[in-house]
Amino acid sequence: MTIDEERPKPAKGLSNLGNTCFYNSTAQCLMHTHALYSWQEKVTEEKELIIKKNTVVVNEKKVDVPAAVITLKETTSLPLVSALQHFLAEFRVGRGPNPQPLFSQIAVKAPRFRGWAQQDAHELLRYLLDGIRTEELKRFKEAIFAHMGVQDKPTPEQMLTCKAMLESTDRCYIDSIFAGSLLQIISCSKCKHMSNSLEPFLDLSLPLNYGAPSTPTVQVFFPPNNRREGTPSKHQIKKTKKKEKREAKEAARKNKKVAPVENGNNAETLPPLLSTEETNPTTASADTMDDIKAIDENSDTDDASSTEDMSVSDNESNENSNHFDEANETMENKSSSPNYVAVLSPQPPEEDASEARTVLNSLKHFTAPENLCASNAYECENCCAPHNKALPPNSKDKMTVEATKRYLIYSPPSVLTVHLKRFEQVPMNTFGNRMRTRKIRGHVEFPFVLDMAPFCARIGQRVRHGQQEVIYSLYGIVSHSGDLGGGHYVAYVKSRNKVEELKQFMEAGMKPDRLCQTMEKLNNGTEPQEQVKSSSLNKDEILQKLDENATWYYASDSHVRQINVNEVKNAEAYILFYERIL
Repeated sequence: MTIDEERPKPAKGLSNLGNTCFYNSTAQCLMHTHALYSWQEKVTEEKELIIKKNTVVVNEKKVDVPAAVITLKETTSLPLVSALQHFLAEFRVGRGPNPQPLFSQIAVKAPRFRGWAQQDAHELLRYLLDGIRTEELKRFKEAIFAHMGVQDKPTPEQMLTCKAMLESTDRCYIDSIFAGSLLQIISCSKCKHMSNSLEPFLDLSLPLNYGAPSTPTVQVFFPPNNRREGTPSKHQIKKTKKKEKREAKEAARKNKKVAPVENGNNAETLPPLLSTEETNPTTASADTMDDIKAIDENSDTDDASSTEDMSVSDNESNENSNHFDEANETMENKSSSPNYVAVLSPQPPEEDASEARTVLNSLKHFTAPENLCASNAYECENCCAPHNKALPPNSKDKMTVEATKRYLIYSPPSVLTVHLKRFEQVPMNTFGNRMRTRKIRGHVEFPFVLDMAPFCARIGQRVRHGQQEVIYSLYGIVSHSGDLGGGHYVAYVKSRNKVEELKQFMEAGMKPDRLCQTMEKLNNGTEPQEQVKSSSLNKDEILQKLDENATWYYASDSHVRQINVNEVKNAEAYILFYERIL
């Protein structure tokens, strides 16, 4: 491992543009995301798109893709990408960045941020990263269409070819930083048949209430093409969502006049938590993935909060994403081998019997097996599907069985962003037919060094054979004080050395996840090809190198001060930023 010669830079304050502490706190963490500076160089220096010879199945059609080298346009044609590059460049040369240009470009993509009202920091992050990804893919698509000689609106056949070519190249660069994937494992309790599928994520939203088991929430960036077995039907999902939207709207309307929390000069008024249809552009629980919304890249002024404009039906494929087929591919097997569900290392023991709110406890619940039974019983493709195929479409006699469902991390990202679900919908009455939003307040314990191996699948990618630890180091925290009606966002950021090893995790992140190939090799008794190399240093040595000259800072808009680790430990974390070091 080598440390970049560039010295750690002190944090710089950001001017409040008018209730923009939610933006400034998030931007502070991005300013201290070392991987983004590699992205900044890569996206600028890359002049060509390399298409590999390949045969791809798109929309159930086989497409032969010839090898090609395609010229890319300059990034100056990408307004959001250019704004983020300039913002990072200012900090890199030691200046305090002007937050206005980048924020203005985010507001162009998502007009909801134009009103200078306090907003949610997590939503801001999602809109920003989704917007960057959309522009990167738009750049790829335009280059491919120019290479194909398409001048007007492409034909369906040309769109198919374009998608196949996107599947035959590496991922967009922003994905190499934040993107990972979850392995969903469903095991039939009757015939022991196992179904495995991948679900991509940009960050993980972890539960803070550990009552009844709930399906994990992941931040995704494109919808799957096919409904997964074991999930509710699209009709059931839509019916449930409409009811939730009505209840959320009513709760939001009644919460509008909540008094702001006084925080001295830093007090800012928060609007009520957004109703269901106005939340993150790409937020969805894992059992409502059919209704995930996608940003329409064809409109620079599209308000991404309008989910009606962003919806993509089950029969439509999302041209905004490359490698969506691989990321959502399903591999079925009849083996009950524990290799398919084993983790890299055993989970740590329970911290205490009281189920204290900690990141580790939240991760345990996130990856805990869930029983599928009663109204959520599973239609097994092995023992139920043959019987059900002979029935009329709307038959009530469909056969279902009990099953277990579990999520494990298949591809750990270069930068792991953890969102703690502090805002939740709770019933307003005993009947549960009206909902209100509340914040889960108080300290949530978080580790400075996080080992994700107990939550990673043994068969996953971006890990070495026999690897026992997947280590992340904390470098940024977005903290929210106050309640729904008012409050203030601040950031805690770590100025530290750069670790060159991060680049190999980003390079591995450029490659698509191939679940089917991994499973086939395991079934044949061979191990998948390793994507990352071992480090010459152990965990403690890497952490020691990282912490040389390292300093933690507290940043509240333009006010910045150096702090000690104990102050960081007491932060009321809302979003945590971890970089992978091993």
